[in-house]
Amino acid sequence: MGRAEPFTPDEVRMAGCLQRLLRGLDRHVTALGRRFEECTDVASSLRLTPRELAVLGQLADGHTAAAIGRRLLITERTVQKHLERIYAKLGVGDRLAAVLRAERLGLLEPAP
Repeated sequence: MGRAEPFTPDEVRMAGCLQRLLRGLDRHVTALGRRFEECTDVASSLRLTPRELAVLGQLADGHTAAAIGRRLLITERTVQKHLERIYAKLGVGDRLAAVLRAERLGLLEPAP
């Protein structure tokens, strides 16, 4: 891909922002793709959003709220709010119970 003139500083900054956004979207799609097909019906009945499923999957992988935020490019506070809604929808009060309930419901693959 040739270009006659070099990119301007504004174009380089914009490309950096777009790269970060696309990287975050790719991580989100990857996190959802692994679990989406088999858990669509259960997730729909519980009214779990795609973002909540992504957060739940990251939680099951053992990540902290800060790590989940970094991986999905959202703030730690946003992750905490998603977790609150996930706990309420699953009828649980903590991370371990959420992961265990999600496994029993087929939303997550059981840990080996």
